[in-house]
Parts: sequence; structure tokens; C-alpha cells
Amino acid sequence: TGLAAIDAVPTPMRPPFSGVSFGVLAGRAPHLSPIRRTPFHQCHLDHGVKFLDAGQWKRPDSYTNPQEEVGFVRNGLGMIDVSTLGKIEISGPDSVAFLHFMLPAKYAKFEVGRTRYSIMVGEDGILFEDGTISHLEQGKYYLTTTTGNQDAINALFQWWLLVENFDVQVKNLSLSNAAVNVTGATSREFLQKLVEIDMSNEAFPYMHCRQASIADVPVSFYRIGFTGELGYEIHFPAEYGESMWKHLMAEGKAFGIKPFGVETQRILRLEKGHLIPGTDSDALSSPYETGVGFAIKDDKADFVGKAFLKHFKDRGLDNKLVPYQLDPSSPIPDDGVAVLENGKIAGRVTSSRMSPTMKRGIGLAWVRNDMSDSGNNFTIRLADGQDVIATVLDHAAYDPEGLRLKS
Repeated sequence: TGLAAIDAVPTPMRPPFSGVSFGVLAGRAPHLSPIRRTPFHQCHLDHGVKFLDAGQWKRPDSYTNPQEEVGFVRNGLGMIDVSTLGKIEISGPDSVAFLHFMLPAKYAKFEVGRTRYSIMVGEDGILFEDGTISHLEQGKYYLTTTTGNQDAINALFQWWLLVENFDVQVKNLSLSNAAVNVTGATSREFLQKLVEIDMSNEAFPYMHCRQASIADVPVSFYRIGFTGELGYEIHFPAEYGESMWKHLMAEGKAFGIKPFGVETQRILRLEKGHLIPGTDSDALSSPYETGVGFAIKDDKADFVGKAFLKHFKDRGLDNKLVPYQLDPSSPIPDDGVAVLENGKIAGRVTSSRMSPTMKRGIGLAWVRNDMSDSGNNFTIRLADGQDVIATVLDHAAYDPEGLRLKS
């Protein structure tokens, strides 16, 4: 270079921490809109996938038929790419205090190796996020978020760290880690052949987490149940994405493992009555009305949304999100159609699908609180003007006791 040794120093310029497309760097233009692909993208193409757009992400909608893929999970073994989930690590001396402030639950007695369902509310008390939080090591927590909220939540955490005095480190691992969910009755037997840790129900119960390795790749297991079956989320460094997918598919061949997509997962979660914030809730939905008030511990010091949550709790419920089922012969409503009582609008359907397991239409709907008792019937007006009768369920259409996912 012709420079003296003292002048030939590295440039202070650095590439983006998370990779971005040239479209981002070039500026706004429809044809330069960024496209985000998971580490398994080529594997999905090899399986003949049909993609859907989830924000900027290309996610598998299905590989065959969603109704058929439900059977892969309910009667065999399935695997889905969940790499688009947000993944945020929180650690440091004040990590518990930070979590107590940002989330409405309590974590002082949250033991290492445990996983919990978690929610987040805005300062207005409105539900905008749900996911899981796991205590990996003493003082190190791993929060998973929905695909659409991962960047917003990381930004929110970073903002509060600037204005509050928390000795905490927050790492956004959303793009650093890939993830799959292996689920089905034989998932434990399959995974036990790949790891040295004890995967038995006694050693690794439901809503716990463990760290291990598969083919010398470090992995974290999270035993959760979004599909309603015995299942394990597996998170690992994204650079092993394709090789890990191919390894799991090859090792799982003896168990009949099949990939399944997001539309299939939507049917599975509806059979279990699980909500998706932003789909089944909106900018007016309180956690109590959506049925996740159990995740709130409002007897602690100030936290984000506390004042408004108290107002919602004191006011009581005006409306409620309920799971429902239809008569087996009834047509399936579209998402968003009206719920009627005596010919007047009394709510709306948020999610509606045909359940191949239950052989009938199922879904979630907002209704007035006085219409929400289990066994109550209400009318749904279809897009073509027909009416169908829905019945409110107490919990879930499929395995309401949760015996399969806890087995």
C-alpha cells in the first residue's frame, strides 16, 4: 500500500451485525424490497415447498396438503422450521429486575432448566406479544417472540436500557440461531437416539429446557406444546442450518418423519385453542379478555402497563376470546366474519379452519362476555349470507386435558 506500518491500520468501518440484503442498502424501491430466508431455505425447495410471505420472510406454507400434514403430526412425526421466531438472550446482575419491569410475570423463583409461557403488554396494557422464556443458566434467560415482533421487542428492550439503570446485557440472537420444532408421539424416542442426555419424561418434563449436542453441534431443547403433541423446539447456531435439517431428516426416516408448514401449524394450534397475538387480538384486546391473564402477577412493583392492567381488571370483561366448534356438516367460515345475536353483530371470528382431526370446523371468536360460557351456542354469518351455529368450548377441541403433550 505504500503506507508506513503505523498508518496501515484496519478501517473502523464494520459490516452490519445482522446480514441485510443489498435492497436495504440501496434504498426504498418496490423491486428492492428485502427478502429474508431462513437457514433451511434450500432444504424447503428440495422438498417441493409452497412458500408464504410472513412480513419479509419466506416461510413454508405447506409441502403437500395442510390437511394431510396435520396427520403427519397427530399420527406420526413432523418437523417445522421455526427459525423466524425472535430469540433474545438476557443476562447480567439485574436480569431478574429487568424482566420484572418489562414483562408482567415474576421470575425471582424461576428455576434453571424451566420454561414458561410469557406475554408482553404495552404501556397501555394491551396485549401485543406472547412466547416463551427459559432459564438456561443461573442469570441467563432466553426469550422467544413471534416472528413479526422480534425487531420491535429488541428495540424496546434497548430503549429501556438507555433510560433505566439496569446492569443487563441483551443479545438479539434472532438471526444467529436457527430452530426447528420436532413434534409427534415418537419425537422423544427419535431424539433420544441422537443425544446423550436423558430425554425421559421424568428427567425432561413438559415446560423445561435442556442443553445438549447433536452430531457435535451444540443445541438447546425447549419442551413446549404449540401443536398439542409431545414436542421439542431445537435451537442451534444458524451456520449448521442445512446440515442439521438433512441430518434430522435422514435419522428420522425410520420414524417416518415429515416436514410440515405454517398453515398446518395454524390448524394444529387451533385444535388446541392457542391464540396468535395480532391475528386473534387487536389494539383493544386486554390480556384478561384474551384468556392469558394467568401470566400476569400484578402484586409486584411497577412494571410496563401495570396501571392500565389494574384498570382492565377492575372494570371486568366486556368481551372474551373463545374457542368454538361447528356441527360436522356446517361449512367453514372465513376469518373475520361476524358473530350475530338476534340479527345484530355481537362479535367476530378471528381464526377459522377445518379440523381434519375432529372432522369439523373449529376456530376462535370474540363474543360478548355474557355469551362466552362453555356450551353456549352463537350464530356466525358466512360471507355468502348463510348462518351456521357454533358452540363455545371450555378449553380446546383436541386433547383438552393436555395428556399427549405432557406424556
